[in-house]
This record gives sequence, C-alpha cells and structure tokens, in this order.
Amino acid sequence: MSNTTQTHGTDTVDSSTEREHTESDIVVSADDLSLAYPSSDGVVVACDDLRIPRGQITALIGPNGSGKSTLLKSLSNHLKPRSGTVSLDGRTVQEYDRKAFARRLSRLSQENDSPGDISVEDLVYHGRYPYRGFFEGVSDEDKDAVERAIDLAGVNHLRDSSVKDLSGGQKQLVWMAVVLAQETDVLLLDEPTTFLDLKHQLQVMETIHRLNERREITVVVVLHDIEQAAHNADHLFALQDGTIEARGKPNDVVTEAFLQDVFEIEADVQYKPALRIHPQRPLPDE
Repeated sequence: MSNTTQTHGTDTVDSSTEREHTESDIVVSADDLSLAYPSSDGVVVACDDLRIPRGQITALIGPNGSGKSTLLKSLSNHLKPRSGTVSLDGRTVQEYDRKAFARRLSRLSQENDSPGDISVEDLVYHGRYPYRGFFEGVSDEDKDAVERAIDLAGVNHLRDSSVKDLSGGQKQLVWMAVVLAQETDVLLLDEPTTFLDLKHQLQVMETIHRLNERREITVVVVLHDIEQAAHNADHLFALQDGTIEARGKPNDVVTEAFLQDVFEIEADVQYKPALRIHPQRPLPDE
C-alpha cells in the first residue's frame, strides 16, 4: 500500500499518519511484507509499510478473514514472510535468538492449553522461561516478576486454583499474567476479549491500560469490536482482504464511509462526548 491518502466516500484517512513518529519512536516495523501459509499458494497479507509507535496501544481491526491474526503472527516471528522484513528496534526478527526475542516481545494467541492439572501460580512461572536455563531454579527476580504479573492481571485471588477449574474469562486473565511475567517491552494480543462476557472484557482492557501506563509497554491488540478498539487504542490499523485500508487515530479512521467500505454496514457515528457507533443495517451483497 502506498503512503498516499486513502479515501472512504467523502471522508479521508491519511495513511502516512505514523510517519509523524521518528525512527526512535517506532518499536516494530514491517516493510514490503508478503505473508502466506505453507499449505496455500495465495498471499494472505500484503503490507508495504507498517510502523508501531513505541509506548502506545495500537489496535488491528477489520472483518473476519482480513488478515489481522496472520499479521500478528508475522510480527511475533511465528510466521516467516514470503518476502519483506519485520523488525524489532531496527533489527530484523530473524537476527534475534529465540530467548533474546522472547525477552523483548511476547504474544498471547487466541487459544492456549495449560500443561495438565496446574495451579495458576505455577502456570505464570512458565512465563519466565526466557530468563532461565534448563537446570536453573527459580530466582528472586523470577519470584518478583511473577508477583508483579499476578498483580497486574488481577488474579491474586486465583493463584492457588487449578487452571482447569476456571471459567473462560478467568483463564484469559491468567494467560495474560503468563505473558506479563515475560516482562517484555512489546506485547501482542490476538483477540483477548473474544467469547468473554462484558465484565471480563472490561477486566482485560483495564489490565492492558495498567501495564501500558505503569510500565509504558507497547501493546498491539487484535479486536473485533470497533468501538472497543476506538475507546482503548491510541492508534488503529484497519485491514481488508489482506491489505491496510486505513490507519491513524480512532476518530480519524472510524467514519460512516469507512464502515460502509470496509465492514459493509450502514451506521451512524457519534464523536462527542465519546466515539459511539450506531449500526443501522448490513449493506446488501453485490
């Protein structure tokens, strides 16, 4: 995608918004990226230019199948690009060894399986693997990091519980604690609120804000709820059919024309006192 202005009906979204940041402000970047899975010949995501601002919350939004999760896998070095590069602090992700990379960037995927019958506290200790040798015991630094993670995720009351006995929302918060125990500078979250009730959705988003504000963690989060993304993110990337169709601040990206073009819905958008989307109807299939 070029860095020209993208047009959605009568509204415009400046696709070069992230150029306002200097190179030192960018923590994760991608250039001339082409992503595909080994089992498929077709390109899933094609992205000329992506810049993730340091210390901010960036949300990836878009319809189902638009490539959000695929892009996140590439940024976390779980999917090797067919072409192009992904960089972390100016170094390509391939230049890092596995543990060094895991000390800088962590990712929470959509599905996580705990290893058997294990307590919450013991599972959170698994997040410390980048800092420990195979035969090394638990250090004071590990203990302190686990305590901070449990506190940030708000799961102290669950620490002695078995993970298998928890609800879906509780498990999601526990897995959040696991990735927080890695104490990385960058955190990637793939649909962390999907299938959760409203209370647990709010708890997850509050946790994201706490770690962003207290520790200045850079967060990249895939969200289905556009309004939730607009309320919680500093910066949005909107994907459609594997390409970035809009980028920028939420109020600049989320317009009625944008919702028609990208999400194929007719909706009223209210910007004050806070952004609100009032869906009216789906647009007919062409």
